[in-house]
Amino acid sequence: MKLIPLWGIGVTAISHLSYLIKSLNEKFTNKQITASYMREFLANAEKGTDISLYNLARAIDIVSNLKLIAVDQLKTAHLLCQ
Repeated sequence: MKLIPLWGIGVTAISHLSYLIKSLNEKFTNKQITASYMREFLANAEKGTDISLYNLARAIDIVSNLKLIAVDQLKTAHLLCQ
């Protein structure tokens, strides 16, 4: 599994959340927030944070596994050099 797609998905989710927050702020400033808009905002914000948290956890697992592999390879190389 590659880390780049996880990074891209995370950036996309956070960028979308940023857009949603700016839009909410604009509607708030103009006193245009409706109950349906707020429900939609909250649903989208929840989805975006869920996607981001899931992909961050996956990225952490991948990096941790890569570190373990690197340590194992160093140990193997050290043993072969003895």
